[in-house]
Amino acid sequence: MADKAQKNTYHHGNLREALLCSAMQTLETGGLEKLSLRGLAKSLGVTPTAVYGHFADKADLLMALHTEGFKRLRETMTDSLLALPEDAKGEAKVRALGLSYLQFAEQHPHLFDAMFFWTPDFSRVTAEQVEAGVGSEQLLRDTLIEMLLESRVELSQAQAAVASFSAWALVHGISTLLRTGCIEGAIHCENWPESFSPQHPHSHLPAVISQLLDIQIAGIKACATQLGRDD
Repeated sequence: MADKAQKNTYHHGNLREALLCSAMQTLETGGLEKLSLRGLAKSLGVTPTAVYGHFADKADLLMALHTEGFKRLRETMTDSLLALPEDAKGEAKVRALGLSYLQFAEQHPHLFDAMFFWTPDFSRVTAEQVEAGVGSEQLLRDTLIEMLLESRVELSQAQAAVASFSAWALVHGISTLLRTGCIEGAIHCENWPESFSPQHPHSHLPAVISQLLDIQIAGIKACATQLGRDD
């Protein structure tokens, strides 16, 4: 009786939402390899035909998850700004955005992989997906501009893009090194201290990341007038 009621509910228009929710759970727990349209149909007790009515193929489903992932990343980053005091300066905001990006990557590793290590077919990208995809980067760029304006430095569009690229590259690089085990590899080869490992009982990694953010912010502030100078 419950399954029948569930199917009837889906017929009223929320099957797509239910499919996305189930797909996200599958992705977060098992990764891309565990995701399939037929598997989703089975998990929700609907026919494959009903699923294909919302997603033409797996790539179509991945595009929807890709979009949802970037929306969630933007929300996570926005929440980090809202948690700051009202009088927080631009530098504190940039730092909060960087830390929230790292937190998102750590808490949602498989979603992070789907967002950044799966390449969509750009001919199928919609305006909604474009808006979601650029949202977090635009938030970072606007905050960097705000930080530099506090020092009376105005950036051109090209300079702001380079500043954003630089800041994004740092936190994304750290996230990727952690995600792929490269940091543990460097430690194993005795190139880096064991305390760099997040698994170390007295890990220095948070302090190292804070120092890297210090260097990044100081570098952008010091070199702001040189950003994009050849553009």
